[in-house]
Amino acid sequence: MIHSGRCKNKQNLIFIGFFILFLSIATNVYSEIRIGSFNADKLGCNNNKNLYSLSKIIKGEDFSIIAIQEVCNEDGINELKQYLGKGWKSIVSNPIGRKRYKECYAFLYDESNKVRLGQHEIFNDSRDDFAREPFIAEFYHNNKVYWLINIHIVHGGDDSPSSKLKRKNEVKALGDVYLDYSTIKKNDISFTIILGDFNLTPEEINMVSLPFKCYQTSKSTVKYDQDNKDGYKSSYDHFCLSEAHFEMLGVKFFRVKAPEKYYNNNFMEYRSEISNHVPIRMDINASSIFDKSKSLFNNILK
Repeated sequence: MIHSGRCKNKQNLIFIGFFILFLSIATNVYSEIRIGSFNADKLGCNNNKNLYSLSKIIKGEDFSIIAIQEVCNEDGINELKQYLGKGWKSIVSNPIGRKRYKECYAFLYDESNKVRLGQHEIFNDSRDDFAREPFIAEFYHNNKVYWLINIHIVHGGDDSPSSKLKRKNEVKALGDVYLDYSTIKKNDISFTIILGDFNLTPEEINMVSLPFKCYQTSKSTVKYDQDNKDGYKSSYDHFCLSEAHFEMLGVKFFRVKAPEKYYNNNFMEYRSEISNHVPIRMDINASSIFDKSKSLFNNILK
């Protein structure tokens, strides 16, 4: 009986050792990162944007990376970086568009939060599927690779069936883009995420057969007037990823309530100074894996 007890204690110690090793790896590989997406409504077009206030929103939400749509030129992004301060870097695409109207995509990222930029490029749209080809960037953070596909789906000018069809056709084409960038690095620490302004609701997008799913973050466009109390209109800004990656990353999605939090509920002032959209936020949580492991360990010891 004494010998059996000693063996059992030894097995417990071995288990505890492996458990501590696992936690060490888990907290290193799955440390938190906060990713944002924001339609900046013609940032840099000499329209008197309050970039100081926008920088307060970005820093206040503790973003590590934020994808931005509707950028007129790099000057606006450079001015915004001055307010954001040391550690913030950016990449801006060339102006993209089929006709006279063109816009840029941008990524802002915080190197002080251990974010490192890899490859980046405008998608080679040989079939001319997109009015504005996606802008793709590779980011490294704590042993993980994130391929972020920044997209602004065509609107079409109205909500007629023909305009909606144009949007859905671009979403269908995004399926191929997603697969292209999902197979570049075939390992367990590479994740592909589409983020941006889709001009469609998640329900409309998810009706299409796609290798990813778009997730609801509540309404994110700001109304022209305040007919209703919350001042929000449409749910068009989303994060999209495979359901497998959703489970692995333990993600949570949020609408940043910028008019309420940073503009004292003044939606009209926010819309005038910042944008007709609010940022959306995606949290990748270390705690989700750590807490599950801790709970399992406590149950074993009972």
